[in-house]
Amino acid sequence: MKQTVIFFITVFSPFNLLFAELTNVELESEIALLMNMDTRRILYQKNADQITAPASITKVATALYTLNEVGDDVKVKVKADQDCIGSITAEMQKSMEYKHPPHWLVIGGTHMSIKKGEEPSLEELLYGLMLVSANDAANMIAKYVGGSISQFMADLNDYLESIGCSNTHFRNPHGLHLPKHYTTALDMGLITCEAMKHPLFRKIIATDKYSRPSLDKGKSATIFNSNLLVRPGQKYFYPYALGGKTGNHTEAKRSLVAVASHKGRNLVAVLIQSPTTSSSFEDARILFDTAFSEDEVEEVYLAQGQQPFSQYVAEGKKNLKTFLHEDLKLSYFPSEKPNVKGEIFWLDNNLPISKGDTVATLTLKDEDGMLLKEVSLQASHKIALKSKVKRFAFYVFLIFCVTLLFIVGNYAFSPSSREE
Repeated sequence: MKQTVIFFITVFSPFNLLFAELTNVELESEIALLMNMDTRRILYQKNADQITAPASITKVATALYTLNEVGDDVKVKVKADQDCIGSITAEMQKSMEYKHPPHWLVIGGTHMSIKKGEEPSLEELLYGLMLVSANDAANMIAKYVGGSISQFMADLNDYLESIGCSNTHFRNPHGLHLPKHYTTALDMGLITCEAMKHPLFRKIIATDKYSRPSLDKGKSATIFNSNLLVRPGQKYFYPYALGGKTGNHTEAKRSLVAVASHKGRNLVAVLIQSPTTSSSFEDARILFDTAFSEDEVEEVYLAQGQQPFSQYVAEGKKNLKTFLHEDLKLSYFPSEKPNVKGEIFWLDNNLPISKGDTVATLTLKDEDGMLLKEVSLQASHKIALKSKVKRFAFYVFLIFCVTLLFIVGNYAFSPSSREE
């Protein structure tokens, strides 16, 4: 059976003095997060665990859950009914103390101008949802997927909890303001990382403009992405941006989820409570530029050669000692320096063992248990099986000694010896 030994590694290098997050970053947004999409490691956070209203970045979760449920079946037609597209005024919403159905739309909110009885495809609705933040599309998607919007929201919240979102509760699929509709930047980072696993989601959020196939061709049939990071020619165009989602309402101010990739490094930025739309784009660019300007560093955790790890081997002439053929090292960006735990997995090493035989595996894992590096540990010398003759003589000698001690003990404590 394999044996596991856990050891902790302390490395003395200049990089230990670096914070495992970006420093010297100044943002206007009150809440911010930068996360590695692949490792989920946090590069920067500012009030990232603060519960807040998200506005329309809620729609990232709506798209994620929808794609999880329907897969590639997005050509299906969805018929608009009054329940999904009807609106009330903001004044009426407040006078009702937000006790109306949570999905009701508010006049003046973003939409696709879908008419009652119209039948756009689910794919078209997803483009409208993510590009122009269409609230009517959000309701139609939710009702189609969940059977009812309330059931969709119940299922969505259960799903979000299952992927680790511990401080999120959404009451509608679009993000229009409601009491107890909330999330955190940390949870939105997780939601976005999951959504980016879907090819169609990645394709949609990277789209500059989209022509609605259900309408007659013409100027009014084209919708444009509200995320200016992916709009060539726009002031805030960012060449490494993969897409994202904007949000805006009075209580949440401006919000933005953005994804960018450079030199194989995929990052997710979340900005909430930005004072202006411009500041949300500027803050995203600052976070991305600061991270992408870092140079990757390499750190040696165990140098090649003789190692301090040894193991007793039954029937062996000596303890098993080990060495490494190669350095055990990691490459990382300073803002993503991992907290490393080392583990040794000893193999079932049967005698005889030859010098150079692989006798164990060394692994480095981060604090979440993710495997970072794995190398083999070799025997530094030969270990032969003890001679059977020598073992027999040893056991005979051992029995003789025990017997002699027993006889001497009995004699020393016998009644006759005490009388003398």
